[in-house]
Amino acid sequence: MTLSRWRAVLGYGGLVPFVTLSALVWVAPLPVARDLVTAQLAYGAVILCFVGAVHWGRSLAAEPGGGVAALVWSVLPSLWAWVALMVDAPTGLFMLIGGLVLAWALDRWVLYAPERGSAWHADFLRLRGRLSAIAVLCLIATFLSPVGY
Repeated sequence: MTLSRWRAVLGYGGLVPFVTLSALVWVAPLPVARDLVTAQLAYGAVILCFVGAVHWGRSLAAEPGGGVAALVWSVLPSLWAWVALMVDAPTGLFMLIGGLVLAWALDRWVLYAPERGSAWHADFLRLRGRLSAIAVLCLIATFLSPVGY
């Protein structure tokens, strides 16, 4: 299997908790549903941290444009996710949604721009866009669930 194929398999596999939790929160009894929302927040925070870490890796790999700005940006999603875990669930869900959208937009701007020396592949960014969109839709579905938010 090619590296690109592995990225897709593992990336879509990483959506399983998002999809599962956002579906279960609609059918679970209220106390369980609230725990599922907490699990969704935790998983969303982990994924937002992972998304930021891509830029730390860029700096380690000495990718073009992977200097200090990449290092600074790489830790901001982690801090954002941490705060999202400390606020009430509806606010945390909105923070994660916003964080994932902002991270995708920044990645698209930074990584898909030849004038900025990007060496990243368009297929990675397409995959990243699809994965982020599905994760965001799942977080929205969790927010709109009958849990009471």
